[in-house]
Amino acid sequence: MSNEIPTISTEAELLALLRANPATRGVSYYRDEDLCVAELTEDAGRIVRVLAWIDSDGSADAVLQQAHEADCEGDVATWKRLPLRYGPYCSTWVLPEHPKAPAKAGGDE
Repeated sequence: MSNEIPTISTEAELLALLRANPATRGVSYYRDEDLCVAELTEDAGRIVRVLAWIDSDGSADAVLQQAHEADCEGDVATWKRLPLRYGPYCSTWVLPEHPKAPAKAGGDE
């Protein structure tokens, strides 16, 4: 069995990894460079364990960017349509069912 961390590129792969444990998983930047799906700490969203790297050319990265833009622009219609929320911690994305997922676009409430 390999200890190598996989790279994912599709939105479906991303969502499957997050849905396996939506209360603790999220997407975050690893050392401010590479995006990864990870187990996060409850208090500050720090990475506990990297589960997969995200390919910057795939649909997984595209949906992350869409969620970020919808949140920053306060685009409520797009924000509601997307399967991810930007937040609750700086540079993280989580599923709407995450206990600390933002309840509205443009905020962390």
